[in-house]
Amino acid sequence: MTSRLARAAAGPHDGYRSRFHGQIIDVHTHFSVGAGDAAVAAVRAAGLGGLVNLVGAWPPQPFEEWRAGWSGDRAVAGMVLFHAPDLAGIGSPDFERNLADDVRRAFELGARGLKIWKQLGLWLTDARGDRVAVDDERLSPMWECAARHRRPAGIHIADPQPFFQPVAPDNPRYTELLERPDWSFAGEEFPSLETLHDEFERLVSAHPATDFVALHGGCFIPFDRLHRMMRRYPNLWLETSARVLDLAQEPAAARALLCDFADRVLFGSDYARMAGWLDQPLPGEYPDLTRAFYARNLAFFETGLDGIGNPFPFQSETTVRGLDLPDDVLEKLYFRNAQRLLDLPAT
Repeated sequence: MTSRLARAAAGPHDGYRSRFHGQIIDVHTHFSVGAGDAAVAAVRAAGLGGLVNLVGAWPPQPFEEWRAGWSGDRAVAGMVLFHAPDLAGIGSPDFERNLADDVRRAFELGARGLKIWKQLGLWLTDARGDRVAVDDERLSPMWECAARHRRPAGIHIADPQPFFQPVAPDNPRYTELLERPDWSFAGEEFPSLETLHDEFERLVSAHPATDFVALHGGCFIPFDRLHRMMRRYPNLWLETSARVLDLAQEPAAARALLCDFADRVLFGSDYARMAGWLDQPLPGEYPDLTRAFYARNLAFFETGLDGIGNPFPFQSETTVRGLDLPDDVLEKLYFRNAQRLLDLPAT
């Protein structure tokens, strides 16, 4: 979430209170070490029953440091941590052994899963300077270790389709890309979106014992293909963060995904308090901004209301209609699936 929410018009449903208040587990947040007060405020303002802090620094910290930053008097009740392995140096001597050791150690120290950043496939290169494909076999020790420890891999592959198109006025994310030109992957130095999705499908197929959580509504895979993949690969999970606008544009397909595969969907928001990465809300505005951010997410999934604001208005300030999911689907989306996948206590 950025401070742009403060500048966006207040929505009529920004005060929405979920009927699952106190139970919801947000599996996609980013809090820097030292932002514990912000995490507590988010839990209270949104009525969360728990949250997953995927990573809060770049480059990612060794898990020992990451865990230490959230222990003792800095611990936040209901927060669990993922580990972001450092994939730099692939192809160098001992890389595969060191990667496996790093992941194993993180799991033994309490990491509930892995967070893989989108540089895999896009711009990560190996020791020879060649692009590392999403399904590169040299990363197999990491996936195999996750399977042995029964921990999922949350993976962000690619980005929205407009980010792979020329930055021009007819691009639907033109204003956003003007502000963040580093989010454009339209050049010849980047693979196509379809290439990345093909590599990801081969990865999921090659490691059936590993649970892959496709972040951001399925790594921006078209919904018809994603539906087929979810049906074919029982180790593929879907997480919803930062995709309200896209889900709302194809409501029938979105609802079918979330209902047909209700046992493998997870609620995530992409709420972030990472210094130097996103604009920060003013401290005095923070609780209200947080409440509005989550209210928009939750009203979208729980109700059939019109005029729900986009939680990320810098994408677009277009309002959307809610999906009005059944309660049994919402329970799985909000907390039951996360409890099962991550070995979490009942909220």
